[in-house]
Amino acid sequence: MKIAKVCSFFYPVEGGMETHLLEETKELVKLGHDVTVLTSDALREGRIQQKQAFFSGVHVERLPTWFRLSYFTPFFPGVYWKALTADYDVLHAHSYRQLHNLALLFAKLRGKKTVLSIHWPEYPKSLRSAWINLFIPLFDLTLGRLFLHLCDALVVQTKAEEQWLRQTFGNFRNILILPPGIASSYLRKRSATVFRKKHHITGQMVLYVGRLHQSKGVHKLLIIAPSFPKTMFVLVGDGPELALLEKVIKDKKLTNVRLIGRVNEEEKLQAYASCDVFIHPTDYDAFGITLLEAMSQEKPVLGSRVGGIPSVIGADGLTFAKDDLNDLTKQLIRLLTNAKLRRTLGRHGRKKVEQMTWNKIAQRLVRIYRSL
Repeated sequence: MKIAKVCSFFYPVEGGMETHLLEETKELVKLGHDVTVLTSDALREGRIQQKQAFFSGVHVERLPTWFRLSYFTPFFPGVYWKALTADYDVLHAHSYRQLHNLALLFAKLRGKKTVLSIHWPEYPKSLRSAWINLFIPLFDLTLGRLFLHLCDALVVQTKAEEQWLRQTFGNFRNILILPPGIASSYLRKRSATVFRKKHHITGQMVLYVGRLHQSKGVHKLLIIAPSFPKTMFVLVGDGPELALLEKVIKDKKLTNVRLIGRVNEEEKLQAYASCDVFIHPTDYDAFGITLLEAMSQEKPVLGSRVGGIPSVIGADGLTFAKDDLNDLTKQLIRLLTNAKLRRTLGRHGRKKVEQMTWNKIAQRLVRIYRSL
């Protein structure tokens, strides 16, 4: 089968959706399918010069970005021409509120099968510009509804996302739930001491892994850190908030907060293995792939009660009210003071992700394609 994937960003751009797309497409290639990713040439900041690339057999075509509607929304109209002329059987677009989804129209004009993965875009209004907040209702009433009706299948990641889609746009019959996964290699247990020794960490450790962006809620950890003087808060990742976080840590003399920066995949897994609690304090997330990554190393997880996170965690971790720092502190104390609870949640999470490896998810996706 020849599959065209359409998305705003692709590897080496980092992020939950970008990891999703990279791992999913690699597994599709392993299953014998021909996969081309049609994406922008945009980085989070700047451009990628290499317009054609292959990653583990996945062909990537980077098309010129004309401008950006927002931080997450490059406009690259060359994708429409590709949708009209490229050789593929199924066009699968990712992320609902994106203008690149006009490619679905050109695919349908050719009689091709179309799939749209929604990636639940209900970010808090405070994280968007005023004009984007004004634009979204108009988009949903016009182009958005067109995109949804053009698709032979609509893919959501959680039951909560399905409920949002039905409540917002009506009772579509072609909605399918397919979560993202983790690489099978993540299930191999890593050392719990290597990361600690390298970064001279002793005592209890609370870990965050992800982009350092306003939307990820990392600032909440800096606010509560003084309440946990014997616990090291370790932040792994990079992003536009890095300089601000460094300044706050320095100004407030937060000696129990450590910014590690960007790490490779192996060191990231060693960080998961080293922590006592993994925390995902984001203001919004459609899913939260780092939760699965932490579970792969049998670690208890604590996530904000937003988007798809409660569905992902279920009974296998704890959640807190997004803007309630008292609730966050309470749930973190509950985990740090109860080793038995940490072990129990860690085991349950591990069993969950053993059924959510990318090879199994890709096989389910292929069945969706074939059903069309």
